Parts: sequence; structure tokens; C-alpha cells
Amino acid sequence: MPPLLPLVIPLNQKGLPIKPSKPASPSKPGSAKPIMDDRKLLALAKKNAAKSGSNSKVPKGFGKKYDKNLADDPTDEATIKAKEETKKFFSEMKKRDF
Repeated sequence: MPPLLPLVIPLNQKGLPIKPSKPASPSKPGSAKPIMDDRKLLALAKKNAAKSGSNSKVPKGFGKKYDKNLADDPTDEATIKAKEETKKFFSEMKKRDF
């Protein structure tokens, strides 16, 4: 029979024995019970996406009503049409390579 080795217990700074800690995660990923079911997680993600999508858009002209230096949105049809044409023109120009 081999000789018995003395039992070594780790001690902290005060000389008290250190309690063994639990392992952070099991060695096999599939062996532990998952925290949340995949279906519940998917449902929660859809719910949060729907909730954030409805309130995340900034209203049109949001900053203009708080800044006195900016002009108000035009109300006459000619100016509105000219602005739309300008916007369309520049959106087309962004698509082109020079």
C-alpha cells in the first residue's frame, strides 16, 4: 500500500480555510439546463423589436419647432414641389459613381 499524503487545505490571508467554489459552467454545453427556452427567447425578441420599432422614429420636422432660426416648412404647393424635386434629384445623384 502506498504511503498516504498529507491533506493540504488552502488558507486565506486570515488563516481560515477557503471554501471551494462552484464551477462557472459545465464542461459539456448540452449537459446543463438552458436558462431560457428557445421559443420563449424568440417570442421575447419579437415583442421587444415590435415595441422599439413603433417609438424609435423621430417625427418629421422634430427639431424645427424648437429652433427659432430655422424656417418653417413651406405650405404653398410650388415650394413643396420644388423641394420634392430637389430631394429626388439628390437621391438619384447619390446612387451614381463619379
